[in-house]
Amino acid sequence: MRILLTVGNYPQLSETYVDAEIAFFLRSGLQVEVWSPTITTPGMVEQVKVHRGRLADAVKAFSPSVIHCHYIHFAPMVDSWLSGLHVPMTVRGHSFDFNVEVAEKTAALGRVKKVYLFPHLARRCKSKKIVPLPVAYDSTIYQPYHDKDRKLVLRLGAGKADKGLADFMKIAAGAPEHSFVLGVADSADTPA
Repeated sequence: MRILLTVGNYPQLSETYVDAEIAFFLRSGLQVEVWSPTITTPGMVEQVKVHRGRLADAVKAFSPSVIHCHYIHFAPMVDSWLSGLHVPMTVRGHSFDFNVEVAEKTAALGRVKKVYLFPHLARRCKSKKIVPLPVAYDSTIYQPYHDKDRKLVLRLGAGKADKGLADFMKIAAGAPEHSFVLGVADSADTPA
């Protein structure tokens, strides 16, 4: 199986779950390439071949079995750019892009076979194409650590207003018995 991931901004430091998906697909013996119009983190290692330019050209060059699109708000644009090409699509929603109406409209697109959302978001939708899927992480890198400091709260993420960073600061102020560490990365639309 050949999977072409369409990601609005690849590679990006704050989206390790995209890297985890790619690593999982590769370990599973799938062929994977990425199409992305934006580079958020220049110089970052790209795990697989990345196409820039027109999406239709990437599809013609790679001949994917399926397009796996990140972001529910990006999927309708990807669908329109694929006009005339007969490639099925799956969609991975995140939290910053979630909106019930947009998720339902995305699921209703003819080429979309599944929309994967975090479980608490999927429960809010009615379409049978929308299914729950927890966040991806690479279990070959991250394993349980039993000597963890239970008073340390670490938050890593994109420097975007909708990532709950203000909430993190309020919680930190209200819990002085804990240590809070915040690491923020640039994102495509909001440099840190």
